[in-house]
Amino acid sequence: MADFINGRCYAQKAPDTSPPLIQHGDIVFQAHHVGWLITGCFTLISMITSFWLMNKHLQWYTNKKEQRYIVRILLMVPLYAVISFASYLFWNHSTPLLLLRDCYESTVLTAFFYLLLLYLSPDPVEQKEIFRKKPLLKLVAIKAVVFLTFWQATGLSLLTMFGVVKDTPYMTADNINIGLGALLETFEMMLFAFLHIKAFTYKPYRTPPYRTRRLRALGHAFDFRETLRELWAGMIYMVDRTKGRETDAEARRQAVLEGVFGRSRIQIRGSAKLQNEGPQLGAVEKGELFVGGAVEETAHIGEERQWLGVGETYGDGLGYHSRRTKEKSEDLGQQIEKELAKRGYSRRRKF
Repeated sequence: MADFINGRCYAQKAPDTSPPLIQHGDIVFQAHHVGWLITGCFTLISMITSFWLMNKHLQWYTNKKEQRYIVRILLMVPLYAVISFASYLFWNHSTPLLLLRDCYESTVLTAFFYLLLLYLSPDPVEQKEIFRKKPLLKLVAIKAVVFLTFWQATGLSLLTMFGVVKDTPYMTADNINIGLGALLETFEMMLFAFLHIKAFTYKPYRTPPYRTRRLRALGHAFDFRETLRELWAGMIYMVDRTKGRETDAEARRQAVLEGVFGRSRIQIRGSAKLQNEGPQLGAVEKGELFVGGAVEETAHIGEERQWLGVGETYGDGLGYHSRRTKEKSEDLGQQIEKELAKRGYSRRRKF
């Protein structure tokens, strides 16, 4: 609650000052002193555990793209624990401290989003590997922190509203809520620190005997220039959208291709690769030569005529918008004859 004096809002304070820990040479524990010790122990354990795991990732920083985001996520637990402990010690200044925690929460969610994008691969074989990286466990290890901190604060506020938590001579109900929240959060951060060892293990990245420099890896992990570039690109995108400009011509062409062929470019390439690998391997053993052809379609996107290829020359098709002229290719028969001549085969063909 707050006190309004002369139209100004002031934080409500307890009527009496809390007695000191040491009185007349004796140590006299109050309830909040015990809370300091407990939250301090939980914070210390969570910090040691999380920094140990971060050190392992920095020591084996072999996959920069993935581990950059993992290190950023791992910092969440010690940061949350320290801020919760500080809010317990300085409950009159807990609001700006908790605001710092909420700001870093956005960084963690962004890092987890980009980490999932890295795990997603167009290759069907690599898509099966994502389950080995335990994405659901990672999701729980991150979202549960956000979920608990929000609903705990809401629940404690309701307890104060209904008079369950009351003022004391030394602390107001709001101060008590802050202390209870700090106790719960530091305890939970200790548990999540242990959970992160399982969810964000460093062992897949460990490739002895070569180790990486920790300081250089740390600098790379917290280099947010790629985030700034994304923010700038997003701002440009919004400006173009408001002015009615084309924002993503490539995505529109991909959509047209799927409408023409019924499948995406990645699916077409993947199926063609699986179909051709078997016959080609057998042909190599028999000394035969296989010559593949590409499928072409023409689509009209707006007022622009686009050529959509699905073989190895697919990139040439998408490049039509930037390269208006395309050299006329030789006849397919001539191409086959030239290829046969290069490899020393006769012109006799098997049918």
